[in-house]
Amino acid sequence: MSFYKQACHRELELLLQREPNLEAALLCSSDGLPIGYAATTDIEADSLSAISSSMLSLADALAIQSGDKGAGQLISQSNNQTVLLVHAGEDALLALIGNSQLEFNRLLAHAAKEVAIISSLINAHYREIQEEQHPLSTSALGNIVSQAVHDIQEHHV
Repeated sequence: MSFYKQACHRELELLLQREPNLEAALLCSSDGLPIGYAATTDIEADSLSAISSSMLSLADALAIQSGDKGAGQLISQSNNQTVLLVHAGEDALLALIGNSQLEFNRLLAHAAKEVAIISSLINAHYREIQEEQHPLSTSALGNIVSQAVHDIQEHHV
């Protein structure tokens, strides 16, 4: 498992520890592949990821047909639980499943905080990949520094 997936998984576990009324937290790609999850009960992460991705895509399509840019979130409430689906960056979504004791506003607050944390983890991962694919050589870095020093000296003379 990659570092960022481990970090996302750990963050979801911490969320469940902080909020006893959350039953599951799942992060998946926008095409329905699980990235990480934590749950207090048995869940089928593959199925839940696929369903969550499909549902949020349908909500986006409905919003677009209604003249909006997309859905910010999708909420499903039943007698015993509330499911919140929300975009986590461009290519991921977060699914939170809370029991009937979890207040809706608290669920929304958890989602907003987790999306910010997870987005920063994903962005850091993509930056790392870009740096690995296009590392600056020592000579290139030296040239950049030399040029910057030269430019500064020209402006101060």
